[in-house]
Amino acid sequence: GGGGGGGPQSPEYQCVSCTLDEFKELVSLNVPSFSQKRALLKRLRVMEAALEQLEKMLTEQKQLTEQEQEMYDSMVDVGTKVEFLNKELEKMVDKGRLTKGEQKQMLEDLSKKMEELDAALATADAEGKAKKKETLDGKKVALEAKTDSIAAFKPIVYTIAHAKELNDLRKELAALEKIASSGQLLKGDDLAKLTKKPRIEERIAALEGEDKGWFEDECKDLLFTPAVVKPAAAAKKSGSGGGGGSGGGGSSNSGWLTTAAKGSAKSGPGAKKSSSANPFTLLGDDM
Repeated sequence: GGGGGGGPQSPEYQCVSCTLDEFKELVSLNVPSFSQKRALLKRLRVMEAALEQLEKMLTEQKQLTEQEQEMYDSMVDVGTKVEFLNKELEKMVDKGRLTKGEQKQMLEDLSKKMEELDAALATADAEGKAKKKETLDGKKVALEAKTDSIAAFKPIVYTIAHAKELNDLRKELAALEKIASSGQLLKGDDLAKLTKKPRIEERIAALEGEDKGWFEDECKDLLFTPAVVKPAAAAKKSGSGGGGGSGGGGSSNSGWLTTAAKGSAKSGPGAKKSSSANPFTLLGDDM
């Protein structure tokens, strides 16, 4: 779900070439979850780096190819869009709008960053660089506060729309396929049952083909618990959601994500910690 590759129809190219208001609408419609926003942010950073490279070439009075010039001319407010998406991610973290998988991944990322900070602190201490050590100590305090804050939230839960209907349809289809492949002479009742098979297959295809938003395959394991993912994995799905906005003005991902249950407010010692430190800055450029 949600193509990549930076081609003209890819989500990231659509996002860098539209207006800021259009971009905000695309984000709202196509990347509702933290994981999807994060996946888009990674791609926008690649596009931002490409833009910086093109600008450098122009500054050095180097000739751009036709394709490079077209890309350069099409990019609109890329830095502002990256900043907007970063803030949207910050809001989701501050409000605890993370699934269990997303929360676990964030905590693992922060743990790795903590290990890097500890190593840097040890080096600064060994080299007697007091000022650098003081700066790193401040970063460590902020990182610890962010870790406590994220760990204190109760994860939210997304559910796959139509999950029960899909499960029921797949069970019915499996039973019909067993009849069809039995090799026995079919009786009237069995033949009547088999007439339903095309309609069931058509309904399954329709439910699976609904717009799922961008990067849904990439983010699925972080968004859903294994118990919810399992039924959907029974049938191979073609990529979806790689195109532009959803059309119709409604939520384009309504066929995939139902409204997530609200995560509970922070509890315990971390209840009042709302560290102003940007968690994505703390994580570095790998968000």
